[in-house]
Amino acid sequence: MLKSPNRVVLLRRGAILPALLLCLGGTRVQSASTPLSAETPMHLARSLAAAVTEGSALPNEMPDRVEWRFDQPQPQWQPVAPMNLNTHPLRAERTEDALRLSFDESNDNGGGILVGGIAVEVPAWNAWDWGTVVVLARSRDDIRGIGVGFNSARGQPSTSRNAYAYAAFGDFAATVNDGTIQTYRLRVHQGQGATGSTWQRLGIWILARSPASIDILSISVVPTEAEYSGDPVGVAPIDEGEPDAIYVRAPGRVEYELRIPDDGRLDVGLGVLRDDVPVTFRIAVTPEGGSKETLLEETWRLQDHFASRSIDLSRLAGQTVRLALEAASTRPGTVALWRSPTLYTPGRLVVNVVDRGTGSTTAARVLLTDAAGERARIPPAAVTLMYGFNDRAVSHDYLPNGAFYTDGSFEVELLPGSYGLSLSKGYEYLEQEHEIVIEAGKETALSLDLERWIDMPSQGWFSADDHIHIRRSPREDPLILSWIAAEDIHVGALLQMGDFWATYYAQYAWGRDGAYQLEDHLLISGQEDPRTHELGHTISLAADDYVRFSGEYYHYDRVFDRVHELGGVTGYAHQGVTFHGYRGLTLDVLRKKVDFIELLQFCAPDGPLQLEHYYHFLDLGFPLTATAGSDFPWCGRGPGWNARIGDARFYTYLEDELSFDNWRESLRAGHTFVTSGPVVEITVNGAIPGDTLDVAKGSVLEISARARGHASQVPLQRLEIVAHGQVVQAAAAGEPGQSAAELSIELDFPVEHGVWIAARVTAGPTQEAHTTPVYVSVEGSGFHNPRTVAHHLDLSDQYLDELEQEIAMPNDTLNQLAWRYREGLELRIAETRAVIARLRRELASDGS
Repeated sequence: MLKSPNRVVLLRRGAILPALLLCLGGTRVQSASTPLSAETPMHLARSLAAAVTEGSALPNEMPDRVEWRFDQPQPQWQPVAPMNLNTHPLRAERTEDALRLSFDESNDNGGGILVGGIAVEVPAWNAWDWGTVVVLARSRDDIRGIGVGFNSARGQPSTSRNAYAYAAFGDFAATVNDGTIQTYRLRVHQGQGATGSTWQRLGIWILARSPASIDILSISVVPTEAEYSGDPVGVAPIDEGEPDAIYVRAPGRVEYELRIPDDGRLDVGLGVLRDDVPVTFRIAVTPEGGSKETLLEETWRLQDHFASRSIDLSRLAGQTVRLALEAASTRPGTVALWRSPTLYTPGRLVVNVVDRGTGSTTAARVLLTDAAGERARIPPAAVTLMYGFNDRAVSHDYLPNGAFYTDGSFEVELLPGSYGLSLSKGYEYLEQEHEIVIEAGKETALSLDLERWIDMPSQGWFSADDHIHIRRSPREDPLILSWIAAEDIHVGALLQMGDFWATYYAQYAWGRDGAYQLEDHLLISGQEDPRTHELGHTISLAADDYVRFSGEYYHYDRVFDRVHELGGVTGYAHQGVTFHGYRGLTLDVLRKKVDFIELLQFCAPDGPLQLEHYYHFLDLGFPLTATAGSDFPWCGRGPGWNARIGDARFYTYLEDELSFDNWRESLRAGHTFVTSGPVVEITVNGAIPGDTLDVAKGSVLEISARARGHASQVPLQRLEIVAHGQVVQAAAAGEPGQSAAELSIELDFPVEHGVWIAARVTAGPTQEAHTTPVYVSVEGSGFHNPRTVAHHLDLSDQYLDELEQEIAMPNDTLNQLAWRYREGLELRIAETRAVIARLRRELASDGS
């Protein structure tokens, strides 16, 4: 415990214990009256008053709450850079009643996200003793959220890839920025296992989107059991919403007298507050005139996870029994949680999903929620796969928003009540919402028809996601294919990911050997490697082998050259925005090493379609194919973690049937457009995206562009024809001849100089699309933009200046090692500057 009374306020445990608890030594016994009826569902937490309950006193060794108040000096709290140790710590200064933390551009963690924090050293606290960190704060600025972290990541072995100031993180909460004092309660247990058994450091970290400040008035650390310091048995909230769990300070019990309904079932979750003290849970029944029978006995100790258990009581139907929930522990007073104990007669939901166009069952994505909006039980027939960050398991059944995938048919037993069912299958099918009522003992059967609003494969266009992280063996291929089919993705690129130290999400084969196809759905292998903070993340697709040069990790061009030798295509991820990808693009596009850029994705903060770096290199006369990918399971649209395969996708035009070879050749030719919803197409003199035309000076180009959407699901707003980055003609919904379902433009466009021409579309929120350009050369002049060449060459020089500054100064940051490759990078920078100089000479005659 911290000892300085000038810096820490200690709130004594005895001040908050009720007098009754003190008098009874922590034990409470309550007698039941009459048996509970057999009406179901019976939520036992709501009937606690009818139960006999018994529980223990608080543990004597529970620590006292600790509070730091910042209306007085707290010099032990120091600024830190929580996410990227190369960024600057934020500024901290005292005000009359708070510690003011201020952000500026030096706190940029990449992609426009400003990150900062403060931390304090603590004297080896037992990690399991602490349950919540409470922060009082106020702000009027663009602060996005506040979180809690533990222990220091510094000083780890040089082989570690951990660049964070904290070794583990707890809760993160969105902030309210209206100038009022807000209370943020941050649970500490999430990820706490990574901290070990003790805390040596406690930290607060904050996100902002622009220069901003936030005042911290106080920080408190609340003991784990303090939330349960009232009655030894009671009802506790586990998540937001009404209380749904019974807590018992072990040893203790909750006993009901009740009548078992027909086909009776008891569902309950078993939970604990700490990992270091296991709890033994027992469920027992005693029929009238019969002997006590233990139906479940299980010891549980995983703090972050509830064990879901279901007990079949149908053989006791119609009988009155005593049902006991008992908990025991080696540490008296340890809290046991019985989450949502519910006695009920289940109903059955049977669903068949049919493609209306084919009449056959079809894979789809389903979100099934109860009346409170919480996800319901997953069907046994759901298609499940292990997935998670950095190749570690996060989940295998539910997707981040609680949805699951089905091959087309499923059935599931549910609590009686009202449910919502959302059904979707990518962007070409109309999403559906259904309200369902499940009755006890009855079956509800639904046949749901999925209807297309557009059929792109019939027109030769096949969707792809170039950025999926799931490890696989041949055994998983059919399951992964079901997932991409449920999102109506025709080509799923599974990327083996690498960094300086290791690789993740292993793929078992490459090229044609790594392709797995059933009908018109195809899995291929690719790689997101190399990937660094200083040069960006790269993607290579469809090569005949994995390419990695560990001893020359920052020499991306070696990888690109070898990938091309192996028949693959190369590009940069994340729009070139995050992780300084624009630097790598400058080095490798100008030296003609790169085929594509991942133009549309939901990882970067400012929308899925980011064009700055794309237009930069197009205007310099370098062709770049547009691709898109979800970066599953990392990224997704909207608040929270909503990662979804195919959320960002691109379409490739195939003149023949879908196959690995046909798709790779069409991608290499650049016949693509990217989208997060709308469909867009363009032709220039009949040429499609990726084609190159050479015309005579003074020619008039015939440009035709069309966008298609759906009035409710993908409501079109605007279609634009873009030449050299400038809109030359546009059409908007509501104009004569245009609609929210279709926009079109026919344009005669005279040319005196080469030009690149593309189409882009905006629709509903976060719904955008963009084509790869048609490249038009006038009498061999190329398609660069004479008006912007000088600017973009200057900007390219600036990006190289940044890189030179980066590699000039050695540092001890574990994930930024470009300075170790200084000689090789300086050679590549010199080659690129020579290209820039040549372009200045060659393009000067164009008035650039």
